[in-house]
Amino acid sequence: MPNGFRPTGGGVSSMARAPRLCARCNSIATRAGYCDAHRPVPFAGARERWAARRPSNWQTLRRWAIKRAGGRCEFESCDRGGTDVDHIHPVAEHGLWDLDNLQLLCKPHHRVKIQQEAQSGRQRARGRRAA
Repeated sequence: MPNGFRPTGGGVSSMARAPRLCARCNSIATRAGYCDAHRPVPFAGARERWAARRPSNWQTLRRWAIKRAGGRCEFESCDRGGTDVDHIHPVAEHGLWDLDNLQLLCKPHHRVKIQQEAQSGRQRARGRRAA
């Protein structure tokens, strides 16, 4: 090569990348396009949004569901004590906020059900994007 020039990495320059800037204040972004001061907090306000959507008689419905189940998990062949009142058909899938759509589950079975619902939600979302 003339003048001692040697290309590095197949001729690609080894210049440093310019830092990304915060989408709100133009300071250096640390993660996800925001600086530490402006980075969104995951799930911020989720509990309040959920509470605003539930009916005013939610606590009564919850107590009735626990009483109907006798305090036991309603998952088939489970004999643990129930801790979580859950919708049989999720509200996100047009389930209703009534006693017939509520069940009492133990923590492990509630976690399994939530994971299954999340997976089906992701599959629905993929189907909507593909269409």
